[in-house]
Amino acid sequence: MNRGLHAVFKQEDEIVAVTRACRERGYEIIDACTPYPVHGIERAMGSSRRGFPSPAWSSACSARR
Repeated sequence: MNRGLHAVFKQEDEIVAVTRACRERGYEIIDACTPYPVHGIERAMGSSRRGFPSPAWSSACSARR
Protein backbone atom coordinates (compact mmCIF):
# COMPACT_ATOMS: atom_id res chain seq x y z
CA MET A 1 0.00 0.00 0.00
CA ASN A 2 1.31 3.46 -0.90
CA ARG A 3 1.06 6.20 1.67
CA GLY A 4 1.88 9.86 1.56
CA LEU A 5 2.68 12.55 4.05
CA HIS A 6 2.09 16.25 3.63
CA ALA A 7 3.29 18.65 6.30
CA VAL A 8 4.07 22.33 6.74
CA PHE A 9 7.00 23.52 8.84
CA LYS A 10 7.84 27.01 10.06
CA GLN A 11 11.57 26.42 10.56
CA GLU A 12 13.92 24.75 8.11
CA ASP A 13 15.62 22.73 10.86
CA GLU A 14 12.23 21.09 11.57
CA ILE A 15 11.85 19.74 8.03
CA VAL A 16 15.39 18.35 8.10
CA ALA A 17 14.83 16.66 11.48
CA VAL A 18 11.47 15.13 10.50
CA THR A 19 12.82 13.98 7.13
CA ARG A 20 15.76 12.30 8.85
CA ALA A 21 13.48 10.67 11.45
CA CYS A 22 11.17 9.29 8.75
CA ARG A 23 14.13 7.82 6.83
CA GLU A 24 15.43 6.21 10.03
CA ARG A 25 12.02 4.56 10.50
CA GLY A 26 12.19 3.08 7.01
CA TYR A 27 10.11 5.51 4.97
CA GLU A 28 11.28 6.32 1.46
CA ILE A 29 11.47 10.07 0.92
CA ILE A 30 10.76 10.90 -2.71
CA ASP A 31 10.52 14.68 -2.60
CA ALA A 32 10.60 17.68 -0.29
CA CYS A 33 9.30 21.00 -1.60
CA THR A 34 10.64 24.22 -0.11
CA PRO A 35 10.49 27.81 -1.36
CA TYR A 36 14.29 28.05 -1.12
CA PRO A 37 17.21 25.62 -0.79
CA VAL A 38 17.43 24.04 2.67
CA HIS A 39 20.90 23.05 3.85
CA GLY A 40 21.06 19.35 4.75
CA ILE A 41 17.78 18.24 3.18
CA GLU A 42 19.53 16.13 0.51
CA ARG A 43 21.43 14.16 3.12
CA ALA A 44 18.32 13.78 5.30
CA MET A 45 16.43 12.41 2.27
CA GLY A 46 19.22 9.91 1.59
CA SER A 47 20.21 11.55 -1.68
CA SER A 48 23.78 12.24 -2.70
CA ARG A 49 22.63 14.52 -5.52
CA ARG A 50 23.27 18.22 -4.96
CA GLY A 51 21.57 21.22 -6.47
CA PHE A 52 18.49 21.56 -8.64
CA PRO A 53 17.81 19.55 -11.78
CA SER A 54 17.60 21.86 -14.80
CA PRO A 55 13.81 21.52 -15.41
CA ALA A 56 13.00 22.29 -11.76
CA TRP A 57 15.28 25.32 -11.75
CA SER A 58 13.83 26.73 -14.97
CA SER A 59 10.27 26.21 -13.68
CA ALA A 60 11.11 28.00 -10.44
CA CYS A 61 12.65 30.91 -12.33
CA SER A 62 9.69 31.13 -14.72
CA ALA A 63 7.18 31.15 -11.86
CA ARG A 64 8.78 34.21 -10.25
CA ARG A 65 8.30 36.46 -13.30
